[in-house]
Amino acid sequence: MSLALIIGVSKYELQGASALPACERDAAIMSDTLQRECFFDASNIRVLKGTVSLASFNSELEVLLSHGDDTVVIYFSGHGALSKNHEVNLVLSDGLLPASSIVDYCRHLCQTSWLIFDMCHAGAIAFDAEPLGSLNAKAGEGCALFASCAPDTVSYIDPESPYSAFTNMLVEAMRITRCKAGIKSLSDIERILHCLVKNRNQNTRNYQRPLLLHSSVGPIMFHDPAYNPYQWHADKLPETELFEVKKVEPCFADRKRYSCKVIAKTRLTRESIIQGLPKLIELLKEYEVYDTDLQQRRWEAKETEVLFIYFAANEDDYINSLFPYCAIWSKQQQSEKLRRGTWCDKAQCWIDEQWTSSILDEVRQLYIEGAVSDSVAIQQARDILNKVATCASRVFLAGDRWLGGTINTDEFTEVIRANQEQIEEGLEAALQIGYSSKILRPLEDQIIDLAGALRDLPLFFLGNGRIGRTEDNLRQCFNITRNRFDNARIKIAEIVDSMAL
Repeated sequence: MSLALIIGVSKYELQGASALPACERDAAIMSDTLQRECFFDASNIRVLKGTVSLASFNSELEVLLSHGDDTVVIYFSGHGALSKNHEVNLVLSDGLLPASSIVDYCRHLCQTSWLIFDMCHAGAIAFDAEPLGSLNAKAGEGCALFASCAPDTVSYIDPESPYSAFTNMLVEAMRITRCKAGIKSLSDIERILHCLVKNRNQNTRNYQRPLLLHSSVGPIMFHDPAYNPYQWHADKLPETELFEVKKVEPCFADRKRYSCKVIAKTRLTRESIIQGLPKLIELLKEYEVYDTDLQQRRWEAKETEVLFIYFAANEDDYINSLFPYCAIWSKQQQSEKLRRGTWCDKAQCWIDEQWTSSILDEVRQLYIEGAVSDSVAIQQARDILNKVATCASRVFLAGDRWLGGTINTDEFTEVIRANQEQIEEGLEAALQIGYSSKILRPLEDQIIDLAGALRDLPLFFLGNGRIGRTEDNLRQCFNITRNRFDNARIKIAEIVDSMAL
């Protein structure tokens, strides 16, 4: 459930505080926009406008914050004032209220909150981001603060609008932001708001420089209760003697292409994949599945141009998104743009070994045969790499969708965020293994480098260094990380081969 407290103070009893008719209109349009664009129920929105006393505001705030498990939105439009110690205050009709107290209440009492302050000096509100380690313990929780202007500037009312400038741009961003699968994301609203602010500032001297801050791990989203996902009633999923297709997802961009998840019916090896791929590809090329009516109208009866086929060894690996191999088929055949792994002439596609699970099985077999004595290290390495493998498969699978334009940067970032803790645990465990055997020490180095590559992704996408990065920079960072990961995987294979000799 989503709850909101909307405040628009337009009448003041305090000396020196002028009337602000626009703020009352701000409150009305914000209430209406939350209902129309963010799916709030009118009964869950409390609006105070005109004359708003400290007592009435505090009373309503107390009721709102008692619903700590819900998404809470607090909106304020009115005067803002800086005290002598440079603390910003909300100016109510009969007194001042420190804005920091509202922020503190929400961050301690609410699981998810969105605070919006359209007032002068709004950016002076203290809102320090918590350490990343603390945020991990509160995954799925968060607080977002939208302040209309910088600490030393004022908020404006544009002459051609009946509303405050910031509120006018915010409700427009909420209106423009489209739903994806019945969900409207605050991060998408924020991105459009940035563009609207930039465009406005190019045409006025009264610059508005809002501060849009976050301390959230999980994204803040608003769900459309009337959303009814489009279902394409295709024939049953394709199946061959060697493979069972579990899921086919469209990933349309400029071409008709699918992402396919497959389980092997026999032992999963590169040879079995090559043997069964031609028939599987022919079946998948004829398969039709869409997410929306629009996609169906655009792509139905057109040739499938690209297939991403991910192979799991068994049902458990499929459930855990552990896909040791990926095949990429293209209508253009040996397309350099899709190049990953090695080209297979027999199957006419690229085949990439995404993980070293089969190699680790070989290491284990060497130990059983007595060729390797460091059994404890091998078993630990196998356990740790299997744990990191699950994260790696999820992250790189999402990375392929991101590079293909199926998901945006924020959605890919959330996949990285969701797997970050396991990646850190895997690296920490790898560092603690005692590799006494000279043969196994190079294996230790590569395991650490492989897990370290995964650990770099959160630094690129979640750390402070992300601010100011372009989309191209992030894509370059991702490709560098994946290459480092693949290089470590290849070296692990080489080490195992040398042990076999």
